[in-house]
Amino acid sequence: MPSATTTASASAPAARRPALDWRIRFAGLSLIWGFSFLLIKVGTEGYAPFQVTFG
Repeated sequence: MPSATTTASASAPAARRPALDWRIRFAGLSLIWGFSFLLIKVGTEGYAPFQVTFG
């Protein structure tokens, strides 16, 4: 007859991830997203349209 034993790990609550995790990812995404606009601004001020078009 099988015994009905339970383990302590099966009844333990799941570990929660810290709330800071999504904030760090959001800040990183914001920096990457904003940096592309900064490069566009610098590129339009520093290069002539011909240089941008033909490299």
